Parts: sequence; structure tokens; C-alpha cells
Amino acid sequence: MNHSEETQVIYSWQDAMAKTISEKDLPQHMELVSKKVEVFGNPSNKQINYAGWYKRRKNEFENETVICISYANTKIKTITLRRIIFNVNESIVGADGRIITANMDVILELEDDDKWRLVEQNIRSWKHYKMNEVMASNG
Repeated sequence: MNHSEETQVIYSWQDAMAKTISEKDLPQHMELVSKKVEVFGNPSNKQINYAGWYKRRKNEFENETVICISYANTKIKTITLRRIIFNVNESIVGADGRIITANMDVILELEDDDKWRLVEQNIRSWKHYKMNEVMASNG
């Protein structure tokens, strides 16, 4: 794999995450997440595993609390045969007008079924905004 192929893997995964969240497609969304996923550094200071990820997304989808997710400033950090590690800024827009932005390191792994899935997220920093605060600062 050359660098452009890894970049394509990352952007395809990010696009699929955004699509499954905007369409509230839980089965397809969970296909992007490894059964061995671990999330560190979230605001509650609790580690999240696959069951926790599923429960959170199911609640968000059923209650329509999340509108969309987007990614910016993706920077590849490490590439191995079966893993891609990158840093990215993730923004989640809630139906209540809140926006959560997080800078995180993400590890995608090529699993045995030849699908790239999220195996780890390390949240380095995060901020919480209200939509009207963002609009005021841009206006």
C-alpha cells in the first residue's frame, strides 16, 4: 500500500461514519467499529468498549439527538501492514444545537475479514459549544 491508498482508506471510513450517522443506520455504523474497540479520554473519563459504543449510538439514533459528524485536519501518524494511526478533529452536531469538537488519535485496523475498522480512539482534547455561540463568533 502506498500513502495515497492509506489516505483513501481513512477518508472512506470517515465518509462511511458520517453517512451512517446522518442516516441513523446502526447496523452499517457498527460494521465500521471493531468488536475490540476501546475509547480513551472521553469527558466522562470512562473507557468505552464495543457494547458501550453500540448502546450510545442506539440511544442517539432512536432519540434523534445527533444530526451529523464531520472530520477535519486529518494527519497520518503511523502506517503498518494492518494498522493506520492518524490524528483528526471530529465535530458532532446535536439536535439541541450543541457542537462537540474533539482532537483525537484514531487507529484503524484491517481485520481478518479484510475490512478496516476502528479499534482505538484516544481523545486528546475536546470542547463543547452551543450553535448560537458559533454563529455569534462568525457573525
